[in-house]
Amino acid sequence: MAEKGKPSGSWRPQCEADHYIRCPICGELLDMRDLGEVLDHLHGQEIEEEPMQPCTICDDTGWVCENHPDRPWDGPRGCTCGGAGVPCPAWVLQMERCRACPKASVSRSTRTAGVNNGSKPFLKH
Repeated sequence: MAEKGKPSGSWRPQCEADHYIRCPICGELLDMRDLGEVLDHLHGQEIEEEPMQPCTICDDTGWVCENHPDRPWDGPRGCTCGGAGVPCPAWVLQMERCRACPKASVSRSTRTAGVNNGSKPFLKH
């Protein structure tokens, strides 16, 4: 029997039948709660990875301004106030959904503000 988990997003199953999908190749019913069953039933096909949507808050840098969390900390739209950089909450959430992604190893540290000599400050250790 599949382990029970929490559904993600706002959709909630209304009944037991909502947990099943029909294989488009052979028509067999598969329990979506059992990832092993679903993966074993691929008929030798490759799994297509959904392209990740770029983060519109941090411009996919993973960092936002501590003083202006709606602006990226670096890049062409980067905040110029000189404030520290902090991990972008939306970007970190997206990376946690894709743990296999190399960008997923976001440091939880804070980037520090410093002398603005045209380059961004270093990481605080």
